[in-house]
Amino acid sequence: MFGLFKALKQWQYFTILGIVVSLAILLAILKYWCLTYELGNQAITIHSGVIFRQQIHIPYNRIQTLQLKQWFYMKPFHVFAVSIETAGQSHAKAEGQLPMVTKHVVDQLQAVVNGGSQTSAITTYKTKPSTVYRINWSDLNAYAVTSMGIMPLLIALGWLYGKLDDILPQKWLNAVLSRTSQFSVLVIVGAVIGVLITGILISYLIIIQRYYHFQLAKQDQRLLTEKGFFSAKYDCGFIGPNSSSGHFANDS
Repeated sequence: MFGLFKALKQWQYFTILGIVVSLAILLAILKYWCLTYELGNQAITIHSGVIFRQQIHIPYNRIQTLQLKQWFYMKPFHVFAVSIETAGQSHAKAEGQLPMVTKHVVDQLQAVVNGGSQTSAITTYKTKPSTVYRINWSDLNAYAVTSMGIMPLLIALGWLYGKLDDILPQKWLNAVLSRTSQFSVLVIVGAVIGVLITGILISYLIIIQRYYHFQLAKQDQRLLTEKGFFSAKYDCGFIGPNSSSGHFANDS
């Protein structure tokens, strides 16, 4: 396969890239279009899949955490992506996912899991929870500076460097090597240091935006977390047994 890519011209690379991106966008639209859900009296049922249909049935009394994620482009439409996590799931991936739902659906789902309470994780922060922890800027900055988040980037760069002969055409590599040989050792060392500094800066910014405005609150029998700069995340974890009482109107 690598030999095939080496034989392609530059415009062919961009054509293939455009086709791949277009197919990925089309697949994402189809997956969203084919996803339906039903909020019943005792459980939520999610139907998904484009070619092979899948049905996930999650009883409300098994739900342990609801994770709400709202990217900046979703805020004007007041919609959220919901991840449903249960106590019995055997993998890190959420048991069920709703890619884009309104706050009304979120409130309905939380109401049943809470045993009939209509208070949502989003509005709870405005009702003064009993215990709240908010990260301050100095702690967040210290965590971001001392993080080892650059290590995966260095590993990826090392792997990519070892695969250059297989990925890039030989004439491109020869051109780069001929230009590099004209530089002094000091310039090459400076370039390496520049790459390291850039990687550290990228790792720092990623952590800052991920944990921006982080806060943890305890409200009754729930633990609520909020974080994120470009995407606001609201995690609602339930403490103790959950009641499945309440009645839902179907919204799909």
